[in-house]
Amino acid sequence: MQKTIIAVWGTSDSGKTTSIRIAFEILRNAGDCIDPGWSSRKEIRGAILVIDGIKIGFASPGDKP
Repeated sequence: MQKTIIAVWGTSDSGKTTSIRIAFEILRNAGDCIDPGWSSRKEIRGAILVIDGIKIGFASPGDKP
């Protein structure tokens, strides 16, 4: 099985978490959410989508102060 990791890197407050959240919300409409740890926070923590049997994980702890 092939695995792919996509990492987003950048300076503080450059939109990394926002970009991850947008990608998650677009893909969420196409699959089932296993662990909606994103629901009450700005950050997405441990959200996993399953689309056509493929698991897609999302995580973003946000910027450290």
